[in-house]
Amino acid sequence: MSEHQSKEWKQAEAAFAKRQSAPIPMPGEEPPTNVAETNLVRQKAARLARDAEHQKAKSSLK
Repeated sequence: MSEHQSKEWKQAEAAFAKRQSAPIPMPGEEPPTNVAETNLVRQKAARLARDAEHQKAKSSLK
């Protein structure tokens, strides 16, 4: 094997080892959340809470 090929081989082995040592995500971990989706969920929760309070106030007036 020539020195150039040997150098490429070592680089390839190093890259492979680096890839192999990368942490594997566990199945129980949640994927990163999308900020827009998070905001929509918060808005929906706020609307539901507001509507529940409105219904509660409306029923207590009767």
